[in-house]
Amino acid sequence: MSLRKSRRKEPGGTARRPALPAKQAGEAVREFASASPIREAFWARASAVLKQIAEHANEQSLQRAVAAPTDAGAVARAISDSAAMTSAVAELDPLAALIAKGAGQKLELLKQAGGVLSVSDVARLLRISRQAVDKRRREGKLLAVARGADYAYPACQFDEDQVVPGLPELLGHIGREPTWAALAFLVTPDDRLGELTPLAVLRGKDEKLKELTLRLARAVAGDGFG
Repeated sequence: MSLRKSRRKEPGGTARRPALPAKQAGEAVREFASASPIREAFWARASAVLKQIAEHANEQSLQRAVAAPTDAGAVARAISDSAAMTSAVAELDPLAALIAKGAGQKLELLKQAGGVLSVSDVARLLRISRQAVDKRRREGKLLAVARGADYAYPACQFDEDQVVPGLPELLGHIGREPTWAALAFLVTPDDRLGELTPLAVLRGKDEKLKELTLRLARAVAGDGFG
């Protein structure tokens, strides 16, 4: 098994864990929330919305949410679902569905990208320091998505112990566009490339397709979402 595959993680960087029984989960939440006023305030607001969704959404919407591969995806699907929004969330925040839809799209992109690696994972993979990884990110030679105060690196950009050949040049053509737009471009099949993704083209040997991919990368400007 290749190192890149062995290090792949679920979107968000953690493996999916079995859900706790409702009573046990509630006790765990109360324990950590009571230790911090801001955590308690957040949980009060978040749980109120989730309670309304659980009470008012139709079962088909809830089944779709539960089928998500991650807990975050389940919440995003539930909030963005129009049937759930009608009575549960729209009155509280008209933008909630759009925000949740964007979160769901980002989770799907990370799934297509094979999950994410931490800066420490990338440093070990490439056999360089964490500082060197950060420098490559700032220079636009590595693709990273913000994760709190840190960054996570889509696994699809690595082959074994190296970056996919040609990727730094392609990222240079994309420029300082939103990371998510760049990631969507890299992992989305394109009929102009024979239904291949730009990453698949970079891994191949067709030089004409590679040249076309670089031209298409320049057109990414203004597309996607931040």
